[in-house]
Amino acid sequence: MLKRIFNIIVMIAIAVSLINAQNLLYLEKNDISSSQNIEINLVLSNADTVAGIQATLKLSKAIIKLDTIIVSRNDLLFKYYSPDSVTTNFIFFASAGHEFKPGKTTIAKIKFKTLNYNQNDSVSINFENLLMIAPKARKLNATALGLTFKLEDGKNKDAGIKFNISYSSIIVWLKNSERVKKLSVEFKLKNGSVAEFASLMPRSAGFMKMNYEIKNDFVYINLSAKDSNGLDPGEGDIFFITGKFNSTDDIEILKIEILSSNGTIMIPNFKLITTDIYPINFKLEQNYPNPFNPATTIKFIIPKETKVQIAVFDITGRIVKILIDEKLPAGEHFIVWDGTDKNGARVSSGTYIYRMITNEFVDSKKMIFTK
Repeated sequence: MLKRIFNIIVMIAIAVSLINAQNLLYLEKNDISSSQNIEINLVLSNADTVAGIQATLKLSKAIIKLDTIIVSRNDLLFKYYSPDSVTTNFIFFASAGHEFKPGKTTIAKIKFKTLNYNQNDSVSINFENLLMIAPKARKLNATALGLTFKLEDGKNKDAGIKFNISYSSIIVWLKNSERVKKLSVEFKLKNGSVAEFASLMPRSAGFMKMNYEIKNDFVYINLSAKDSNGLDPGEGDIFFITGKFNSTDDIEILKIEILSSNGTIMIPNFKLITTDIYPINFKLEQNYPNPFNPATTIKFIIPKETKVQIAVFDITGRIVKILIDEKLPAGEHFIVWDGTDKNGARVSSGTYIYRMITNEFVDSKKMIFTK
């Protein structure tokens, strides 16, 4: 009973404060929003003439990301910036004679993109540090109301991505129930981690093309289908990134988007996994898949920075192709062989030998190429 009385008193106090303020800034969700793109209206309901507003928007969770803010009038002085993934500061002023007269106005549309969230997860967007100004720089009594909404049907239950992070590589694993036409991944590196190179894995090689860009601390990966079919449904590693990485704390995912062959946009669940095991020995592992067509991945490990050569030979011992011949940092490394010789021609079906040579270690293994 006491709790109920307390709640009623709180509600009355809020209502009184709104009546006294009479100038209200609030958010409402736009009907055109989808699970991938959220659109929020920034609405002003004012009893006084308003010349400017300054405020901070704060997300309860970083499961959506600010895309842009579009103001309703081009005669406003408007600026916004986001110092981190959950905070956006904005300010706008109307020129003399163009202030917001008493009434109700949709000032701007705020667009967010969805990131990582669970089915039916919710997020709150609240205001902080509200300042509402009348002409002649007079401060107005004002109240701001945020918004909480549920993210429904945003995740494809049958699509998921894992980022397996080690000291020298990130291996990206994908599970998809539909054919994939395009895949885009963007992330930011922090705390000194560095990306160097990216390449497809056997599951995607031959079916997808890769374009990537490493710019400052940002990594942009784009995979697109080589033909109308795209990447078959299934699960497994699809590409890797080499470099120097410390932990999941160093990776901030900015975007993951999948376009299926039927035109559906999927925003998959993702998971970052760290394996902090530093190597103590040289090792050349068996290629996978084996037998293979059209491509296979060779994984090798070096415990210190050294020059490494990995070459492919036919069964008679004749060299077919040198896959890598350079100095590499300590850690796990991957190289993909696409079944072509040094001239770019496809080799014949059969057994081949790949050999790893360093100043301190030599090893070789067999692999089978089929057509």
